Formats: sequence, structure tokens, C-alpha cells
Amino acid sequence: MASIFSGKGGRQASMEENKQLMTGLKGAGEALELGKNIAANYLNKNQGIYENAYNNAQGLLDSAYGSAQSQLKGAADTYNPFYNTGMQANTAYANAMGLNGAEGYAQAMQDFRTGPGYQFMMDQGVDALNRSAAARGSLASGNNTVDILKYAQGTADQTYSNYLSNLNNMTNTGMQAANGIANANQGLASLAMNYGNQGAQLAQGLGDRLGGLNSALANNELGFSQQLAQNTLNVSDKMAENTGQGYMAGQQAASNRFGAIMGGIQTGASILGAMML
Repeated sequence: MASIFSGKGGRQASMEENKQLMTGLKGAGEALELGKNIAANYLNKNQGIYENAYNNAQGLLDSAYGSAQSQLKGAADTYNPFYNTGMQANTAYANAMGLNGAEGYAQAMQDFRTGPGYQFMMDQGVDALNRSAAARGSLASGNNTVDILKYAQGTADQTYSNYLSNLNNMTNTGMQAANGIANANQGLASLAMNYGNQGAQLAQGLGDRLGGLNSALANNELGFSQQLAQNTLNVSDKMAENTGQGYMAGQQAASNRFGAIMGGIQTGASILGAMML
């Protein structure tokens, strides 16, 4: 027989409600876990999307850089023949101006005299003077020799002036080619700098996005933990409240039964007392 101080019904009701609360807490935890995993899955997918976008952008950047680099190098290469010729002309011009000493000047005179232009004019002019002298019957005369010397001197002076002018023009052409090569090299340098800057921006952008994803994953995990902890605390408080109420209900029921018994005893005592009078 149960004790009159027991509150079995109240405690059972409290225990049943606590059991339901635990079931609800477990279900809420599972739902939170599912939500956390789904969010993490989407965040991880975004990481793959960002990395693919970065790889694609880097590939396009590499391709554009390679194409531009090839074109600039090709442009520089087209200037090379003119640059090389200009350098040779510049050396010959410096020799002719005496800038490289007696040896250089002697080389300039040799180059000038063996040049096709000067030799052709000399041959044509001397042949013409000889034919004219032969027609006059003075081919072997001193006058013809003087005429040839005068012609040779005049031709040398005129041709040498043209020779220097041509060398100067070729030197200027080489200088222009050098400017073209320098501009192409500057373009290559700017291209390389831009490539580096854009590559750095791509890498920084990817880093920022991945950092944001990691932060979101951490917040997702933190939010899950906080909500789970709050749910556990709420259920614990409710279970404590239910347990207290169950015991209070049991004590109240026991007190009521005890009061009823004591009341019956007092009533019986009163009746007995009246019968004994």
C-alpha cells in the first residue's frame, strides 16, 4: 500500500512531461544539426565556385598576357634589322668624323672608296674623259691627266658628302628603331606590372571570399552551439519546474489525505466521547 505521504500521480505526470521535453530537445537538436550541415554544405559549394572562378580568371589573364607579350616581342623584333644597320652606320659615321682616331678614319676612307657608288661614278667619269680625249687625239696628254685628277677630286668631294649624309640618315633610322624597341620593352614592362597587379587582385579577392566563407562557417557553428545550449537550458529549467511542481502536487495530495484521516479520527473521537457521557 502506498504511503500517505507519497505523490505518485503528480510525480508520474512530471516525469512524463519531462520525458516529452527530452524528446522535443532531441528533435530540436537534430533539426539544428541538419540545418547547420545544410548551411555548411552550401558554404562549401560556394568555396568551390569561388575557386573555379579564380582559376578561370587567372587562365584568361595568363592567356591575355601571353598574347600581348608575344605581340610586343614581335614588334620589337621587327625593329632589330634597322637597329643593327643603324648601329653599323653610326660606327662608320663616327669613323668618318674622326671620332675613333686615325685607325677609324682610315677605315672610313677604305669603306668609302670601296663603296659601289663612288667606284661606279669614278669609272663612268674617267671613261667619259678618256673617250673625249681620244676623240681629240689627246688621250695620252697631260691635259687629260689633269682633267681626270680634277674629276676624281670633285667626285670624291661630292660623293663623300653624300656618303656622310647617307650614314647620318641610316643612323637616324637606327635611332628610331631603338626608340621602337625601347617602347616595346616599356610596353612589356608595363604589361608585366599589370599582370602582377591583376594577379594579386585576383588572389586577394579569392582570399577575401574564402575568409568570408570561413567566417560564415564559424558563425554557423557558433550559432548552432548557442541555440543548442539555449534549448538545453530552457528544457532543463522547464524540467526542474515540472519536477518541483510534481513533488509539490504529491505533497499537497499527501497533506490532503493526512488531513482527511486526522479529521476522521477527530470526528470518531468526538462521537466516542459523546457516547461515554
